[in-house]
Amino acid sequence: MFVLEDLTGSGKTEAALTVAARLMAVGAANGVYVALPTMATANGMYSRLQEAYRRLFTKGSTPSLVLAHGQRAHHPGFTDSIVGAAEPEESWHHDPAVETISSQCAAWIADSRKKTMLAHIGVGTVDQALRTILPASHQSLGLFGLSQKVLIVDEVHAYDPYTTGLLEALLTFHAGLGGSTILLSATLPQFLRQSLVTAHCKGLGEERPTLTQSGYPLVTHVGGASPASVVETTLETPPSHTQQVGVAFVHTKVEVVEYLAKQAGEGRCACWIRNTVVDACDGYDLLRALGVPGNRLTLFHARFTQGDRARIESEVLSRFCATSTANERSGHIVVATQVVEQSLDLDFDVMVTDLAPIELLIQRAGRLRRHRRDAKGNPQDDSSQTDQRGERQLLIHAPVFVDEPTGEWYQSVFPRASHVYPSHGQLWQTAKLLTDRGGWRLPADARALIEGVYGTEAISPTGLERRDQSAETQAKKYRTVASQNQLRFEHGYRRDETLWQDDQLAVTRLGIRQTTVRLARWENSALRPWCGDLEPPWEMSQLSVARYRIAEEAEPTDEALKQAVSAAKAAMPDRCKWAMLVVLHPGEGDRWAGEALNDKGEPVSVTYDPRTGLEVNKF
Repeated sequence: MFVLEDLTGSGKTEAALTVAARLMAVGAANGVYVALPTMATANGMYSRLQEAYRRLFTKGSTPSLVLAHGQRAHHPGFTDSIVGAAEPEESWHHDPAVETISSQCAAWIADSRKKTMLAHIGVGTVDQALRTILPASHQSLGLFGLSQKVLIVDEVHAYDPYTTGLLEALLTFHAGLGGSTILLSATLPQFLRQSLVTAHCKGLGEERPTLTQSGYPLVTHVGGASPASVVETTLETPPSHTQQVGVAFVHTKVEVVEYLAKQAGEGRCACWIRNTVVDACDGYDLLRALGVPGNRLTLFHARFTQGDRARIESEVLSRFCATSTANERSGHIVVATQVVEQSLDLDFDVMVTDLAPIELLIQRAGRLRRHRRDAKGNPQDDSSQTDQRGERQLLIHAPVFVDEPTGEWYQSVFPRASHVYPSHGQLWQTAKLLTDRGGWRLPADARALIEGVYGTEAISPTGLERRDQSAETQAKKYRTVASQNQLRFEHGYRRDETLWQDDQLAVTRLGIRQTTVRLARWENSALRPWCGDLEPPWEMSQLSVARYRIAEEAEPTDEALKQAVSAAKAAMPDRCKWAMLVVLHPGEGDRWAGEALNDKGEPVSVTYDPRTGLEVNKF
């Protein structure tokens, strides 16, 4: 096991692939699986590996690269890579004289998600790997394939206690079956590094080692021999890779939108990261009301159809990537949720964020002036040049800091996000650290910031103790559920212990129960998918919605519409068995409207706009 801790953008992924190549070269593995926190980050990593993965293999070989998540069939780069059995094997071979290399995946691997771990290189969400240690059908096939791979887990700090509990079990299984693991993080608390290493050593049958080093950047190496050796190595950071970020606080949304509009008016590109979808939509509306042109404003969150979300994601990645020019970026504002904070190579001139735990603020700031540019925002051709856009400053939208907060300190400003980040003591500690320091300098301050919030000496103020105790109780409950749901490496297979189920029902993340909703347009007596011009049309027209918002379809009252709905469902490959079909009618502008029922059987209005996404409200 290797644990690599270093700054965002420092090259951790490249370092991990280098280590994986060396492990493969000595016969310790025959491939790699890269596990990421979201489908968006997996798509981004897949694109990065498409041009590089063949370098892990000998010339003339035919390795498969697979994208492993639930929406991979909608990724054109992956679907174009599938090579059928009828195609000659010679077409797989890479000609070194050809500059552009296309990725390839054998059709027999791509035809079922259950086989993805058998590909030589896999890129996907961590959920696909976690399913291999849950009591689900075909679990052992996935575990067998993964056991022969180097498992690389990026953003390993990013999971809740339930998913982290499953991840620790996966590390135990993987080590016990002879697999090697590489964990990556820019903001890993000491206690979590200890628990992950302990889980790995459990699979080796070794005692729990005690980690002692607190340097940063840090490489932790657990050897595979018995007894397992643990080596912790602090690395030096080149002066050019240090990151200094100043922090300033604002306390009202009016201040935020005026600041963003001013920055955009002066030709800078900006991002406002909000902690919930509703808050992101609210921020978008405020900027529109202030006069920010719609063609200079993008809303990016998870409540879009698959087709619209892919379009928005592609536009954002293109406009704010390392090579984008000032002409492409100038004056644009993105209002986004957490979808932009991890593993996406984005670069903004200006950033505002709602208050969140310290490690997430550091992650978000990693998208602030990430690449070297000139004063106008054009890429610097000379790598020796420094960024010419001035000092980095992160603007944090937060409650006014007080030494003795009440229990409503955070909730009074962020009523919705108060449920997203339940430990308000950690949020207060974050605000206190940054108020006292006025910012940070990385890597020098990294460990002090993380341990200042999560370390044993971080104490919540009296007014927030009750909330933090409730959050701690909930975290323990999640870990208990994770322990109950997972297979146990030391037990082997005991069918009578656990109810085995279909792999699609295996729960890898706890949270609000979701409903899959498919949107259809009813216009001129014709019913068609919302994304009817994309393939596959109905799947690209769907999205996930909290079940308490939409639980049932509304029965059509128009006889022609009722027949059209029945015909559409009958024509769908899955007969719409696992989804709700919501019919939308033309409304004002680009907004379409329809109806559904919530979990109480009450009618709700459903509106959808390709620029702002889905909205559900009671009548």
